[in-house]
Amino acid sequence: MYSSLQFLPASLAKLTLQYSHIRQDPMAVLEQLPNLKLLRFVDSYSGSKLACSAGGFSKLETLQFHFLYSLDEWQIEKDATPSLNRVDIVKIPQLKLIPEGSKLVTTLRRRNVIRLSNSLERRLIIDEKGIGGEDFYKVRHIASISISQETVNLIW
Repeated sequence: MYSSLQFLPASLAKLTLQYSHIRQDPMAVLEQLPNLKLLRFVDSYSGSKLACSAGGFSKLETLQFHFLYSLDEWQIEKDATPSLNRVDIVKIPQLKLIPEGSKLVTTLRRRNVIRLSNSLERRLIIDEKGIGGEDFYKVRHIASISISQETVNLIW
């Protein structure tokens, strides 16, 4: 499956990878697609780390991760995803941290986070005393953050 990603057309604007269970990080290939605006993973990656490289995903506006049960690390390098304005993270229970590079993505306006681990959720939210969690500084520039423990019905 991973090797077939190398043959995707450069004109591709939207891509959903669903139930493919790719083991190798596909971002190095996908971030080179010059017209990709929406990238959605739905129970499609079984590796533990994804990385967005500097200069990659030049037109990506929406990135959605759904049901990636093995993902525990996501990295965003400086100058990656310069057009990103929405990220959805749904049921990624092993994810330990929000990427440090999130604070560098100044175009990010909306982040939906559903069913995180309790420890990661605590790192993001502002407590009753008005103090942000350890990772709040990474997301404080985002205009709309929605954190929920609700179940999700995926409708495309």
